Amino acid sequence: MEKISLAKRSGFEVIHNSVGWRIAVHAYEEKTNGITAFTEWGVHEDSQEAFVLLKGKAWLALSEQGTDPGDYQLYALEKDGLYVVQEKEYHSIILAPGSQVLIMENLDMSNTRKKPVDPKVIQEIRDKLKR
Repeated sequence: MEKISLAKRSGFEVIHNSVGWRIAVHAYEEKTNGITAFTEWGVHEDSQEAFVLLKGKAWLALSEQGTDPGDYQLYALEKDGLYVVQEKEYHSIILAPGSQVLIMENLDMSNTRKKPVDPKVIQEIRDKLKR
């Protein structure tokens, strides 16, 4: 057995690799996953990605195509939930200070691309999260 501490982490960090998958942690770091870092959609062309809120507050912003400013959803993660983003689904994770999210994904994430978020969507989501 291997015990891995999740304490004192920041940003995105892979914490375990296996044969075909890996576990990572997103620990709050403003420039990596804070509200001001929300500027791009990520999309995995051939894999899913799972998120579990460990502590604090976090949100998943999702978009079907990553293009239409009105075409997005914002979900507050709950501590007892497992959130699985499907392949080809545009997404971005946003964390509040002191928060931590566990990530499970393919080991090979080379078929991932990014796309800028429409500035109107960025402002709408920032406004929603400030309330």
